[in-house]
Amino acid sequence: MKFPIFLLAIAVAFLTGCVSKSKSDARAQQAYLAGQREGAGAAQNRTVSILGDVKTHNIPWTEELTLSKALLAAEYKGFRDPRQIQVRRGTERYDVKVRSLLSGQEDPKLLPGDIVEIR
Repeated sequence: MKFPIFLLAIAVAFLTGCVSKSKSDARAQQAYLAGQREGAGAAQNRTVSILGDVKTHNIPWTEELTLSKALLAAEYKGFRDPRQIQVRRGTERYDVKVRSLLSGQEDPKLLPGDIVEIR
């Protein structure tokens, strides 16, 4: 069970001695904001984003997630097969050969935070 960070900060303030109410409030606020940043980063990094003609744009990441599984989960809505698929991982980009993906010859694994662009 996770213990809320702001409660931990308040407990530390009580255990370390007397502090003014304003210092205690400032510490609690800092701890709360740190927890918010940590939580937001963890949630963002555990998904894969799909840009393009899909129903669902954020797919939860799992270790076995591949590009084809992500496209199925995103529910591609295009009338035709995509012309181009590109995966962005950080500052790197790489093109996926659509024909190879559709024929099952190529199905790259995705990592948390990847962005897939479908055109």
